[in-house]
Formats: sequence, C-alpha cells, structure tokens
Amino acid sequence: MVNALLVPRLAVDAARAWVPVPTAQDFARQLAEDYEKGLSGHDPADQRQAALERETLARYGAASLEALPVNFRGIALQAGEEYSNRVGAQRFGELETRYGEQERLHRFFAPLSPMLALRHLSASLARTDMSAHLRFTKQAEQYRQGLVKQMNDAITFRSKYGDVNYKADASLWREVPELSVDEERLSDALGAQVPELLLLGLWLAWTTLFALRACERLSAV
Repeated sequence: MVNALLVPRLAVDAARAWVPVPTAQDFARQLAEDYEKGLSGHDPADQRQAALERETLARYGAASLEALPVNFRGIALQAGEEYSNRVGAQRFGELETRYGEQERLHRFFAPLSPMLALRHLSASLARTDMSAHLRFTKQAEQYRQGLVKQMNDAITFRSKYGDVNYKADASLWREVPELSVDEERLSDALGAQVPELLLLGLWLAWTTLFALRACERLSAV
C-alpha cells in the first residue's frame, strides 16, 4: 500500500512543491506580455513596428509604404511571427527545463516504488512520455513556422500594400509540403529507460526471493 499509493503521490507532490510550474493562464499572460513589452521589457511592439517600417523603406529606397515594390503587411506579419517564435522558444524552453527537473525528482523516488518505474517505462513504450511529446511538438512547431513563413511571403511578394482582398490560389497550397514526423525508435525508447528496467528487475528479484522464502516457511509448517 505504501509503495504502491503513498510514494507515487509523495513524488508528485514533492515535484510540484520543489519545482513549481506556472498555470496555463499565467504562462499565456507571460507570453503576451513578453511580446508586447519585449523580452527585455524595454522593447515594446509599437517601437519594433516603427523601426521595421524605417528599415524597410530604407532598404527599398521608398518614400512611403504604398511606394514599396512589396507588401509591407506581409513583412510585418513575418517579423511579428519571428519575434513571437523567439519569445516562445525562451519561455517554452524554461518550462521544458522545469518539467525535466520534475521528472528527475520522480526518478529519485522510483527506488521506493516500482509503480513509478513502471509508469515511466509504460509511458515511454506508448510514446506518451515527455520525451515523445517534445519530439513531436518541436517537429510540428518547425513545420508550423515554415508554413507561416510561406503564407507571409506570399502576401509580401504576391500582393500590394492595402490590398485587403488578396486571396491565395491553389498553386500556393501545392507548394506547401506535408508534415513528416520522425518518430523515436523502440530501441532508443528502451535505451532511455535502462534505469527503470534495472529497478523493475531488482524489485522482481526481491519479491521473488521473498515469495520463495514464504513458501519454504509454509512448507515447514
């Protein structure tokens, strides 16, 4: 009862207390604030937009946004996307580190409960553990960023500034590649779970020995 129920619960509570993570609402609020005020806190979005306008006009030697040979709206959308990606990379990286520390704490308690080791092993084999999640989300995010850039580049180079009626045709969508995910091999998943496999082996050996001795005592009686 203790190692099956109490220890796993204690491990979860300890991880949450020692390595707290923000709530979804607080995390979303932090992302929005970082984007609006800048990662440094002194680089607001309106100033970044104004600087981008000046840089773009100077690059093309144009006197106004309307005189540009490209659509500034697409340039602004892509610049905003890239800054948002920077914000996300930093904040999600910090969150990933915290979840990694929580997972290490869970493994610290694993010798006290085979349930923790079995949980990590089964999640890894089912591809539902943190490693599999991060592997997929990073590939999906890379694909999303490439897709968004294609859309913004289409606005930039295939439409004019102020053209609110622009619509992409089928040729653009034919240029979009399909999402291809590189899944983790079973051997790699098992390799990452060697500590859990060893712990489960030790627990199996100990319980088997205990059961054999109990049987000997019963036979003696």
